[in-house]
Amino acid sequence: MKEKLQDIAISIFSICLQKGISINIQWIPRGENSKADYISKIIDYEDWGVSEFFYSFINDLLGPCTVDRFASSRNTKLERFNSLFWNVNTEAVDCFTQNWSGENNWIVPPIYLVLRAIKHEIDYKARVVLIENPFLGTEPFIAPVLAVKLDATRITRP
Repeated sequence: MKEKLQDIAISIFSICLQKGISINIQWIPRGENSKADYISKIIDYEDWGVSEFFYSFINDLLGPCTVDRFASSRNTKLERFNSLFWNVNTEAVDCFTQNWSGENNWIVPPIYLVLRAIKHEIDYKARVVLIENPFLGTEPFIAPVLAVKLDATRITRP
């Protein structure tokens, strides 16, 4: 890992040398950088999404969607999106602080937030395209429930 970081640092230095760019580097002790260090180690295990092909198919069928409510800057399908943590260009951190009415909401929530998302949809009388986690059937207590149901606004595993 450190060798790879060294190679990246040398590459950055070479580009800066070629372009006449000067960089002032400052080392910060870990104790004075604890928040950034902590944030850099957060792994979002719920950061998954669907393929562009699948999104396009569903969006053509039920869209157009206007806001991606459970996204990150890496997996968003729309220009407007909400995220769990701050991301570049996110409209909001925590989609549940937003009013979903008046939008066609693309929601691909983590399994533990599906019921809360449905409640939020009902509370705001919102239109949603709900895609449940494709790995849902891998859980032993959910495995028998694999039939797919399609209705006007929702694709789910009942």
